[in-house]
Amino acid sequence: MVDSETVAPSLVSELYALERELPAVSWLFSSQNLDGLGQLLQLKLDVTLPDGRSALLRFWDPRVLVNLAQTLDNGQREDFFGYIHEWYLLHDGKRVWIGRQNAHTQ
Repeated sequence: MVDSETVAPSLVSELYALERELPAVSWLFSSQNLDGLGQLLQLKLDVTLPDGRSALLRFWDPRVLVNLAQTLDNGQREDFFGYIHEWYLLHDGKRVWIGRQNAHTQ
């Protein structure tokens, strides 16, 4: 995780370039500090499947995150995204915005 307000503009430019090349970058706006946000997101990594098995939820991957945001019901979405004001990423070459209550393509 990188705080774009505290790093060199050249690094932010490199992240924008990486975002266009690979599904590796997303942009979060949150009132949480970076350490707190990292801890909150880390808690979302492990999920329990309906059959009781554990799985790793790859939400950092735009291909997974977009589907997740569209699949969750309102309560699940609020639980997962409630501390994030806005989440932006590229998916299939299009800018996607995920807010607290919905996910849609701009």
